[in-house]
Amino acid sequence: MSFLEERSATEKLGGVLLVMGIIIAIRLAWSMGLFEELVMSNDPDAIAERLEEEMLEEPVFAAMYGTMQAEFPEDYERFKDTMVEVVQDRGSSTDAFNAGKRFMQLFMQRNAEQFRSAPTPALLAARDASISTINLLALEGDSLCAHCAMSGLNPGDRPSPQALREAGEATSAVLLAVAAGRDNPVERGDPTEADINAYVDALSRLGMSDARIDDFLQGAFALMRESDAVQCEEGLRVYRALAQLPDESAARISAVMLLPVQ
Repeated sequence: MSFLEERSATEKLGGVLLVMGIIIAIRLAWSMGLFEELVMSNDPDAIAERLEEEMLEEPVFAAMYGTMQAEFPEDYERFKDTMVEVVQDRGSSTDAFNAGKRFMQLFMQRNAEQFRSAPTPALLAARDASISTINLLALEGDSLCAHCAMSGLNPGDRPSPQALREAGEATSAVLLAVAAGRDNPVERGDPTEADINAYVDALSRLGMSDARIDDFLQGAFALMRESDAVQCEEGLRVYRALAQLPDESAARISAVMLLPVQ
């Protein structure tokens, strides 16, 4: 089965909003009182110090921010400065979520080629961590699962601390893949027609109908109009199908699908 008659494989997959996304977990800490604590301070250094404590010492956040600090120290400092600005402007936790998400989207846009050039083991680690995250979110409710699969989590979503840890580990795996692609780049082409056909076959084996597969390969927008339950069910198939591919095929497709730039 082939869905490549109209557009290239990269154009089809590149338009899909299947981003595990960058979980801006600071919002959870703020919901527990950190935000209220920070806005009482007018000292940017004190705000930055308190934020860093939360980012690096809280187990829910440590993997993600620790990896950023170790592998991308300049971006880490800019990210922290962005959060400090939100606090000083008396922004809400939603403002912080949006500012942080946008920061990370721009980071991934700048580093897209490094992610695509990551060695296969690094991309497979990002794939596996993303699958683990959506599997756990599926146990916590259709809405969380659907958002994770189709559009990224929203400011109002409330995953459990365990799910946030999983998401942080997945984000850390993406950052490590970017670093690996920067330090040890691999020449990797776009997904081939054979890759796409193998992926489609895997989706079919997992129970996705031909009509849903066609919708998915044209872009996730049609699926996003469905109920949360349907989005979750199909999103699980989309991720789990990646685990059924040969490693190099999985790496080429994951290099496009798991890139959280939208």
